[in-house]
Amino acid sequence: MKKEFVRAVPVLERLEQRGHLAYFVGGSVRDSIMGKEIHDVDIATSATPQEVKELFDRTIDVGIQHGTVLVFHEGEPYEVTTFRTESQYKDFRRPEQVEFVTSLLEDLKRRDFTMNAMAMDKDGILYDPFKGREDIESKIIRTVGSPDERFSEDALRMVRAVRFMSQLGFEVESSTYQALGEKAHLLSHIAQERKTAEFQKLLAGKKPKEALKVAASTQILQYYPELDALMREIKRFLSLDLEECQTFEEWLSVIALASAKKESMYREWKLPVAVIKKIKALIEGYERRNREFYSRYQLYEIGLEDAHRIERVWSVYSGQPAQYARIDDLYAQMPIQRETPLSFSGNDLIKWSGKKGGPWIKETTKDIIQRMLDGEIVNEREFVKQWLIQGNKQ
Repeated sequence: MKKEFVRAVPVLERLEQRGHLAYFVGGSVRDSIMGKEIHDVDIATSATPQEVKELFDRTIDVGIQHGTVLVFHEGEPYEVTTFRTESQYKDFRRPEQVEFVTSLLEDLKRRDFTMNAMAMDKDGILYDPFKGREDIESKIIRTVGSPDERFSEDALRMVRAVRFMSQLGFEVESSTYQALGEKAHLLSHIAQERKTAEFQKLLAGKKPKEALKVAASTQILQYYPELDALMREIKRFLSLDLEECQTFEEWLSVIALASAKKESMYREWKLPVAVIKKIKALIEGYERRNREFYSRYQLYEIGLEDAHRIERVWSVYSGQPAQYARIDDLYAQMPIQRETPLSFSGNDLIKWSGKKGGPWIKETTKDIIQRMLDGEIVNEREFVKQWLIQGNKQ
């Protein structure tokens, strides 16, 4: 048993000592079977939320209406959730009512995929009523029970299916795949923020291209703003060397370039302002790079890391080989680089010139940097001072 579970065993034992059932459940069990790193250990129990709170000294109500209490043991937080069943779902996302039960089987029945519907006791014995382990070994994503019912209950599960495809490198089982296409229209009821979060995880996976192919063929992509336009040229898009992209922003830059509707895409995807700024900078960098190779001043402005990011986007979308070595060589030859401290400040320029502050400071600083990059000026305080005074005399 992995050390993360061993540390949490006392939580299960305390629940069991009071006559309750308790198991490890969810992604931690799945990841342990796959030999992956475990992040969060979740626990399911027959104890009610109130009974859980009475058993532990420190708890937080993080989702008590759905039966979840955050329990702290030796400084580690564990989500402890009461076994439950769920009534009809509203808005194709949330159950209208949750009923607490004492049956582990009933609790596992409500989960999305077989690989996530397993439980493990404190001795490491697996409880796997839906053959999730077999599906993991076969690298199959299969819903628990009817895929039509699971996707009708919570439409976001469809995007989770293709996200797991990318993250785990699994295939979607045939009936589950068919239901993706038949129920994709339900995604119109899901908040864009939730769909965007899942899409971000999909793009960060190890097989995003394969997952996108399934998302395209089952019409899931049509329920992302502007990707309906991308659908028309999806074959070209998927023929690109998309794996070269290393971040969500790089991926979305390529998608935005392909869809040709950037501003509305940013707005409708409900992206954070910081992410939008990064994407805009990558697209502007791509367009500049597409016209010509970087100048020294451009490399100074953006820095080496951002130049590599832009080069990845340019290479992927243009289909041309990236020229990282050429960028590195040019950057190494530059007498000053983005991280090089300048020997003067704006206040120095005001003092040496005798002028009042204004836009000229920014323009003069840019001119000095350009001359430094061209080898006309040395990045030394006295040299810059004399150059500025001499220029003001002329």
